Amino acid sequence: MEFDIDEGKREHRDNYISRLLQQITGAEAACVVNNTAAVLLMLAVVAQDKKEVIVSRGELVEIGGAFRIPDIMQQAGYKLVEVGTTNRTHLADYRRAINENCACLMKVHTSNYQIQGFTQSIDEQQLVSLGREYHLPVISDLGSGSPIDMVTLGLPAEPIAQQKIAAGVDLVSFSCDKLLRGPQASIIVGKKALIDKLQAHPLKRVLRCDKVILSALEATLRHSLFPDKLTQELPTFALLTHPITT
Repeated sequence: MEFDIDEGKREHRDNYISRLLQQITGAEAACVVNNTAAVLLMLAVVAQDKKEVIVSRGELVEIGGAFRIPDIMQQAGYKLVEVGTTNRTHLADYRRAINENCACLMKVHTSNYQIQGFTQSIDEQQLVSLGREYHLPVISDLGSGSPIDMVTLGLPAEPIAQQKIAAGVDLVSFSCDKLLRGPQASIIVGKKALIDKLQAHPLKRVLRCDKVILSALEATLRHSLFPDKLTQELPTFALLTHPITT
């Protein structure tokens, strides 16, 4: 799995998966780690010697098992700079928080809860414009990671990596074992320069996936190359589009 037969030399174990993800998402490159918490640890590679990560207060999520993004980020050595309020965050809030210690701007999809009513949030495209103004990377965590537009199945909309890459987000992460229907792992797609840094870092070897996971993920991603056929080939998606009968 780390051997290029055509070239007769060693290659990176993520290369084939990366090529599939480039086709699916439109990203320049990709890498795979063993879970979403590992993604947050890998942000240290992007941050280098800068330690502040700016995120909206309403996006500091807790996932199953009482694992919280702020706790994981703290263990990774970051200082989370919360901006805005629980229900409303403006672009000016991000701008005011930027200083020489800022490593990146972060957007987290609240896939397991919604804040409704008197609300305001900033989308990735707005963050990308701000990030470029201050030369800061923008990172988006999509959580569940849908491979297709769920609206086509008659379900509520979920963000997809293709949209975020098209908006100019530098790194996009999402789970493999939820809406993607693959094995336990997490994917990071985005700018090649940043992905190359992640792949070259010693921490990546600690968090890498084994050959069984990568093989299962490859089979899963092959289905996502043809999203219009998912409902025909995968029982789960077929059931989602089947009307409920009594």
